Amino acid sequence: MGWFFCYTTNLIERGSMVIDNRGEIARTPKTIITFHNSETLQYIKVDDVVLAKQRRNRRFLKFLKTYKNAFKKKDISVLLSVVDIDAYPSPKAYVDLLKDRCKAKSIDIHGYIWLRDIGDKEFKRHYHFIIVTSRIKNSLSSTLFEKLNTKDADHIFCNNLKASVEYLIAKEMYSPLKSRSYGSSRSFIIPK
Repeated sequence: MGWFFCYTTNLIERGSMVIDNRGEIARTPKTIITFHNSETLQYIKVDDVVLAKQRRNRRFLKFLKTYKNAFKKKDISVLLSVVDIDAYPSPKAYVDLLKDRCKAKSIDIHGYIWLRDIGDKEFKRHYHFIIVTSRIKNSLSSTLFEKLNTKDADHIFCNNLKASVEYLIAKEMYSPLKSRSYGSSRSFIIPK
């Protein structure tokens, strides 16, 4: 049959929870969730952060599986972006700007994933984006990057899609109170 939810156990009392309004502290487990397997009669306990990472990783691996073959065949271009959170308070604000700039150059965005992160050296808050677009010609790439690269955002072409996705999967989860730590486009469109 499979695993079924049994009950949860709080690890932190409500009054003692540390509130992170800026998203600079890695998420810590707040509850332990217990599941039961009716066939094997086993119980397992998993914390809420592990479950959130599993959901995130499944979504990112679906992104990789969708675009892996098209990337190998060079049917698509993949942009890696690092975007300052202070300049773009939401990922949607950045994606909307990127869509407008790509549309002006007749480039379609097929899908993207993003992750909130803290810098290892300067501890600066930023987003990581992996963006799949229609194939960008060499003649267009220099003018496109001139418009896209600013002091608040850096872009490069991806050489290894699998390594880029695995890099994001290995990251911790950071998010301010009532905000998301990762996301993606609603659908991953396969180019024709």
